[in-house]
Amino acid sequence: MLEGRLPIEPTRLTQAEPSVIDVEQLVTPVFIMGSDAQSIDWLQKNGETFRTLGAVGIVAELRDMATWRDIQTLGQRYGLRLHVLNGDAIAEAFNIEHYPVLIQGVNHGE
Repeated sequence: MLEGRLPIEPTRLTQAEPSVIDVEQLVTPVFIMGSDAQSIDWLQKNGETFRTLGAVGIVAELRDMATWRDIQTLGQRYGLRLHVLNGDAIAEAFNIEHYPVLIQGVNHGE
C-alpha cells in the first residue's frame, strides 16, 4: 500500500527549474514531478500539453496521501495517467538529476 511507503524522498533527484529532455526512441513521453508547489504549478500549466502528447506522469517525490489525492485530482482534470515510483530508480533509468521534467522521444515518428 502506498500509504505505508510515505514519505517518498529520493536521494538522487532534486527539485529545480522545469526542463525538457529529448531521448532517442522513447515512444511514450514521461513527465516526472514531485509533490512540491513548483511541480504542481507546472502540472497545472502544462496538463493539456501532456495530455496531447499522451504523456504518462510519474510522481517521484511524495510527502503524504492528501497531496497524492490532490495531484490525482489535478491529473484527472486533464485525463492523465499518474503513478508513484521511487525517484532514485527514475533518476538512474533516465540519467536525470532534477524534477520537474518532461522526457520526450525523438525520431519515434519515423
